Amino acid sequence: MQQNLNNTRLTELQEKVELLERRIAIMGFVFKIVTLLLFILMAVKIIYNLYIFAISTDESHLMVEDELGLNLNSRKITVEVYYEALCPDSKHFINRQLKPTNSKIGPYINISYVPYGKAKTRANDTSWSFDCQHGELECQGNIVHACGIKYIDDPLSRLNFVSCLITNGWKPEEYGEKCANQVSYPWGPLRDCARSAEGIKLHKVYGDMTHRLQPPVSFIPTILLDQIFVDQREALKNLIGSVCSILKALSHRPCSSYSHGQAQNFNRKVRCYLFIGAMVEAKAVCDTALFLIDSE
Repeated sequence: MQQNLNNTRLTELQEKVELLERRIAIMGFVFKIVTLLLFILMAVKIIYNLYIFAISTDESHLMVEDELGLNLNSRKITVEVYYEALCPDSKHFINRQLKPTNSKIGPYINISYVPYGKAKTRANDTSWSFDCQHGELECQGNIVHACGIKYIDDPLSRLNFVSCLITNGWKPEEYGEKCANQVSYPWGPLRDCARSAEGIKLHKVYGDMTHRLQPPVSFIPTILLDQIFVDQREALKNLIGSVCSILKALSHRPCSSYSHGQAQNFNRKVRCYLFIGAMVEAKAVCDTALFLIDSE
């Protein structure tokens, strides 16, 4: 009788094991089906993202002037740039933000340059001296900038001079002459200005302008639009978008939602994210495929 009981228990145990094995097999099958579906979905998403990445690289629809939707009678926005001659962030902003913005919406902006930065002014008996953030050479560079800003009347030539000089800021007089030649302006008046009390006075005036700012300057470059402290992070990374947001308020017709720098910058970020996302997902797909192969 004990033997019959043991046989019964053994049979029940075997049945439970078989049931568990069947459940495991079913779960394994379902897992593979779900994994395969996820694999297909990820593959489709990769293809879609790469397609979006490919078509969005065509920026022909981002042409600005004719598609901005701006009222041609709108008044200009004043862009004030508080910068210093040897500041890497100032160089980056002028070359990567200010120049491209001017090339696209130049007719709608006036640029005001203030080359002083975080310098300090000290009064002497008959003049002034300066302590600049990056040393005496920067003070010299600021003064050459100031003289160029005063004497070069053409706005585009002035911008090109500032850009050229800040790109080669460690030799202010040598490159001051070269940059003046590049914009077809005689170096003589600028040199005489930079070496005289005139240049010192200009630097002092720009220092007064900088020190009057409220709140005080905490980062260089600092950007004001129509004498207003706008969002500095946005203005430094996307100047054309910041200017366009003001133009929208002033114009009878707003900037096109896709044809100014803010949209352009956003689209570039989206393309970057899509591309990176596609690469990450591609790795996940490969890992999943290898897992399925190994589990067979």
